[in-house]
Amino acid sequence: RPWRAAELREEYERLSSDYTATVPGWRPERPTSGSLLFVAPDQYSGAEPNGERYLAARNKHADALFSLAKRAAEAGQLSLAFEWATETVRENPDHADARRVLGYEQHTGQWLTPFAQRMVDAGKDWNPKSGWIAPGDAEKERRPGKDGWQVRTDHFLVTSNHSQEAAAELAARLERLHQVWRQLFAGFCFSEREVRELFAGERQPRERHRPFRVVYHRDKDDYVAALQRRQPRIAETLGIYFDADREAHFFAGDEQDLATLNHEAVHQLFQETRPAARHVGDTANFWVVEGIATY
Repeated sequence: RPWRAAELREEYERLSSDYTATVPGWRPERPTSGSLLFVAPDQYSGAEPNGERYLAARNKHADALFSLAKRAAEAGQLSLAFEWATETVRENPDHADARRVLGYEQHTGQWLTPFAQRMVDAGKDWNPKSGWIAPGDAEKERRPGKDGWQVRTDHFLVTSNHSQEAAAELAARLERLHQVWRQLFAGFCFSEREVRELFAGERQPRERHRPFRVVYHRDKDDYVAALQRRQPRIAETLGIYFDADREAHFFAGDEQDLATLNHEAVHQLFQETRPAARHVGDTANFWVVEGIATY
């Protein structure tokens, strides 16, 4: 019989409780409210330290988690399925089925997305200070283009007049945010049939070819000067997403606000991930648009 959401959650809590007792100190405590979410280790996030302890127990727990994720997919609980598949990879980074569901393949001895595979095949590695770059060029000074330095990742294209390193750091941060967003709002990204087939091994993950465009200004003054004509009240903001132009803008410096960055980036993810009306919330249901980004 199909599992219900409440039963799935109860089984997850049981597994987590047993695992915490078996592997003390490895799994973080669940927050008082909300969910405990993880990101899959990859070029943009890196692996957590001390991951080799209790390896057999961790691998066993990963198998149990992925089995539960498959049941969640069959039951139409798409977010739970992606949450537990991601946690599976946190426990066992070489879990082939979970890696496949999340869009990774083994390539040159690494788990890579299709975009990362193309970069590696072009002789590039991910450098947190430079983005995708040939190893021999990592220490060379890179001159900005007409609009600044650019860093492209799987889902984002960040342009910045601050520095190459700032663009790379923001791009990686946004990739981690995308992982979390995909888990929380899997039902917006995918259909139930697609997820069932994905977890059953009958479908390959989709790849995004058009990146989300983000502009990262050197400071608040530059941000205001560049956007004053497009938004007369821009000085009152700490970040902004222009849905008509499909472009998010942020700035570096002490006034930067990470909550605002996440908020505006989530507007962009919702607006551009699938066909959507423009100016959503202008005349009605504004609370939904802003509430979900705040969440």
